[in-house]
Amino acid sequence: MTKNNLSALGPFVMSLIDSAIRAVTARMSDSRQPVCGVSKLREVTVEIDLGLLRSDIVEATGYAAVKSGRENSDFDRVAICENDFPLLDSYRREAQRTLSVHLCRYLPMWSETNDTLRLRLSVPADFSKAFIAPLTDGVHAYLLQSMLSRWCALISDTAGTEAAVSRAEQAVSDIIGMLAYRLRPVTRRMPPI
Repeated sequence: MTKNNLSALGPFVMSLIDSAIRAVTARMSDSRQPVCGVSKLREVTVEIDLGLLRSDIVEATGYAAVKSGRENSDFDRVAICENDFPLLDSYRREAQRTLSVHLCRYLPMWSETNDTLRLRLSVPADFSKAFIAPLTDGVHAYLLQSMLSRWCALISDTAGTEAAVSRAEQAVSDIIGMLAYRLRPVTRRMPPI
């Protein structure tokens, strides 16, 4: 029905329809809902110890070198040493950018001070604080596996690359699952009279 056809309903009904349209239009233009779909947000900070991240990747590559069971020269090719840290830091920054794309809904902000990497996320107000520790572990695992996948690709270890990529994808899935999880609201029931 057009507005002209609706005028046959009477001026009172038309004024009600016009006021409803104006109210809905005003509400839509005034509301600036965040991407999460909730009006109240709070900030959560995830802290990653870069020293621990470096020691974990050194340990993982050293273990892979020992398990290869070849000559001693293979250990030097596979295992990471101090001179490789600038390259690994570039791999880490690339992993941060990729994770930021996956978490763009939560407006990620990275900062680095001393030997700590901080990730700030805007989450809904009902986000459970119980997920902060597992979320930290998930971000650590993602960065580690992403760096390992790049390192394995560099040393031509296809099996190691595929395994690390699979574990990195699983870590991203776990992180997004934790951020998207919502607790059911608690309802109080009145006892029968």
